[in-house]
Amino acid sequence: MSKKLNRGIAISDLLVWIVVIGVVTSVALKFIPSYLEHRTALAVVGDLALAADVEDIDIQELKERLSKGLRINNLSNFQKQQRITFEVEGKSIVAKLQYEIRDQLVANIDYVISFDDEKVIRD
Repeated sequence: MSKKLNRGIAISDLLVWIVVIGVVTSVALKFIPSYLEHRTALAVVGDLALAADVEDIDIQELKERLSKGLRINNLSNFQKQQRITFEVEGKSIVAKLQYEIRDQLVANIDYVISFDDEKVIRD
């Protein structure tokens, strides 16, 4: 009597894997854009800190440059929603990105992503 080994994957196993991959993909598609926008906003603020004339400009000019950089990168809603604030103490300026993003994941399940970063613009 010879033994036959079954090799392969059952259709039910395949369907389970497809569902798992679909759920993970749908969750990732909700979270990843928020993180990418945040990283881009941090890069724009970082570019302000690296500007050659950052020691000579006032806070209003700094806000205008930030607004322009955000518009160029399609992040105008950061200024509208006041996600980036400046803290001024003497000559030092610190840009703070402190905000939350709340949205619906599925049905009645919501998610909250909280960001809290700081960039020193001028010491």
